[in-house]
Amino acid sequence: MVEFSQQSSGPWATNPPTAAGYRFVRVRASAAVPMSFMRVLGQPSTRSVSAQAAAGQVPKYGFREGLFLFSPFAHDPSGHPNYGLVPGQRYTLRWAASPRLNKPNTLCPGDATQSMIDLARAGGGEERGYIEQTSASVIRETIVADYQTVFRQIGESVAMTGGRQTDHA
Repeated sequence: MVEFSQQSSGPWATNPPTAAGYRFVRVRASAAVPMSFMRVLGQPSTRSVSAQAAAGQVPKYGFREGLFLFSPFAHDPSGHPNYGLVPGQRYTLRWAASPRLNKPNTLCPGDATQSMIDLARAGGGEERGYIEQTSASVIRETIVADYQTVFRQIGESVAMTGGRQTDHA
């Protein structure tokens, strides 16, 4: 049996009228398991076994893993709920050394303004969107093992780095 709920504690519904607001699911199953040895002792030949599991979507506000190693620039860092980024729009993650409006392959459409190019250039040619430490071993672990050196929280400023290798693993 599959049930749905808007809260982790229930109430649970097998067929809610709409999916709106339902973030939790619970699955319950049972089966008759043969008990071959139990028949020798005069017990029933099957026993009912049951299990249940629940899962849900919960907001996550801090991250130690699961983030990409590059970050887009905030278009409106002053409190806009999505920092001025529009869902579905494409944004530049790894900036070219010399982004230009007349060279569209150097930036994504969401960043095709002079103000965003100026922001990208403000950090210098080396600060182009990478957000981790720059040792070769950290770069490798970030890419291969989803490793982060810093616990990140929503709303905090992220210092960009060049992503250049500075030592050897």
